[in-house]
Amino acid sequence: MKKKGLKLLALAGALFLIVLLGWTANGLIGNPISRYLADKNARKYLEKHFPNTDYYIEDTSYSFKEGAYIADVKAPGSMDRYFSITMDMAGRYRWDSYENVEDGFHTFLRLDEEYRKLTDSVLESPSFPWHGDIMYGTLEIYAKEIWCICTIYSAICARILSRFCRSIFLAAAESVIPSMAVIKK
Repeated sequence: MKKKGLKLLALAGALFLIVLLGWTANGLIGNPISRYLADKNARKYLEKHFPNTDYYIEDTSYSFKEGAYIADVKAPGSMDRYFSITMDMAGRYRWDSYENVEDGFHTFLRLDEEYRKLTDSVLESPSFPWHGDIMYGTLEIYAKEIWCICTIYSAICARILSRFCRSIFLAAAESVIPSMAVIKK
């Protein structure tokens, strides 16, 4: 009788460990059934809300940080027309990031990266008059308009260049890269 009780206890403990392992794995990497449901419902959502577009779902993957599946949506031939659709474990719609396409945020990110590459080449040049530990150029958005503000961040402080400093910076930039196109007010 005691052996039968120990066997049942061992079986219950093993089942508990299996369920715990499955639950933990599901929380970390998701499961194929939920992925299928999320992918299928994301495709339906895309067809319903964006019927006359060339968007397609490139991939659907699980995000353990959100506990949800994320469908990456792209348009062929465009670097800026992409967004994601987030679905829960049951395949229900949570939200999408299409507003980043509508308001031009992805275009801004791409332009900011290109601008940073241009300013890095100027700031790292030996002929640039100022030197600092942390210096880079960035674009900033104000009131849905893109304004080019050349900002230099140093290890001591961060400040926006005044008109005087801006003109010196632009002169130094043009002497390092004569063909650099600079947006002026």
